[in-house]
Amino acid sequence: MSTERGCGEPIRDALRPPQDSLTGEVKDKARALGAHLVGIAPIERMDGAPPDLHPRRLLPEAKSLVSMAYRINRGVQQLHLRGVSPMPFSRFAGLEPKARLDDMALDLANYLEDLGYISLPVPANQYYYQEKGVGEISHRHVAMASGLGRLGRGGFLVTPEYGGAVQLITVVTAAPLEPDPMLDEDPCAGCPRPCVSICPVQAIPPDRDRVMTMAGKEYRYGWLSYARCQWACGGMVMDDHCYGLSDVPMPAFDEEDDAEWVREEFLLASEKRFPWDRAYRAAFTYNACSKCYVVCHPERLKRKVGVETQPG
Repeated sequence: MSTERGCGEPIRDALRPPQDSLTGEVKDKARALGAHLVGIAPIERMDGAPPDLHPRRLLPEAKSLVSMAYRINRGVQQLHLRGVSPMPFSRFAGLEPKARLDDMALDLANYLEDLGYISLPVPANQYYYQEKGVGEISHRHVAMASGLGRLGRGGFLVTPEYGGAVQLITVVTAAPLEPDPMLDEDPCAGCPRPCVSICPVQAIPPDRDRVMTMAGKEYRYGWLSYARCQWACGGMVMDDHCYGLSDVPMPAFDEEDDAEWVREEFLLASEKRFPWDRAYRAAFTYNACSKCYVVCHPERLKRKVGVETQPG
């Protein structure tokens, strides 16, 4: 006896695990593929997302979201924070983890389709709205919905195991998986907020919040200045925190959250970069900062606030 797969090819019922063990097998598969963290959310937890970022836009029959995280190597973190060289961080905290996550997501989506559930891997780092700098969906919000962590002061996901030093990806699937509970604990509670102090352009205000509702509960997390963050991570700042090759004055922004305007100003200002820098790289292809989420690690922070260090 056979049933129809979501992708239109038959599959024997014997290949599909019992419903009560499907979720465990999917998680085991994700870990076997290399995920350091994996969580599952029902599609309904994303109902507060804007329509053009809702996962149902990508897969209307979606029932579940699988979030996977890949941790950033601790040695790479420490080297990056000391400002010695940008190369290991660029390769082993950015390019390589995201490439591996893409492979993991594709393999997991194919695994689910082999079991009869149409599934979609969403790229780890690729713009959907290039002019806005927005991806297909928000991986950090999916990860929060899946119980991997909470959005913190810097606006990025903070996990109990690895702090903010993770890269994320999502698989959208029609599989009816058992959801994980969302994290009640606030990982930022009691933190000395090094993400605020390390930012060279004051992009993370210590007292300005965003508010969102997920699964019927209100959550607060930090407001991030898109304008200032774009300037530093775009390589327009040279100081101890950044590896920028040019130091271009930041214009006065009336609205620091207007992504389209910010990116237009960034492109115009990029013509003022050091000539070799301007010839060597295009805009939006070079991370020269990113230290806010690298400095966020539970082992480092627990030592500072006097709490017993846990192995990480």
